[in-house]
Amino acid sequence: MQMQSPSTVSSPQSNWSELNPDPSPAALTQMLEQMQAQNQQIQAQLHQLQAQLNAQKSAGRSRPVPAQPPSDYSSYVRLGFRALKWLFLFLVGFSIACVVSASLRAPEVVATLTSLMSLLLAPMVVLTLCIIIGCAILESLR
Repeated sequence: MQMQSPSTVSSPQSNWSELNPDPSPAALTQMLEQMQAQNQQIQAQLHQLQAQLNAQKSAGRSRPVPAQPPSDYSSYVRLGFRALKWLFLFLVGFSIACVVSASLRAPEVVATLTSLMSLLLAPMVVLTLCIIIGCAILESLR
């Protein structure tokens, strides 16, 4: 069972193989005329699709971009919240990695993660607290 494509456009190679081994000028002319007719059909379809697209754009059927709600917080406070969020994400990620490593019975990985945590946690907490304190001071001066 052969599936036929919905378009009736045949390829030039199939027309070429149907010709005699020594193509005559009349056969070549006929093939060129067929190719020109196919090209005109394709161009007409293209113009039709472009017209449909332009009609959809002018009708306003495109999906509107949702607007961001205005934030009542200043950029300093948003920076403080963002720093706190990333600190918590860091802690949650390390906690998940430790739990997975412990459940897979990989004590070397757990030891490495806890040593990394002890090295990185203190500076990150200090940096986050400095950012939050700076935000509080700047907001109180406003």
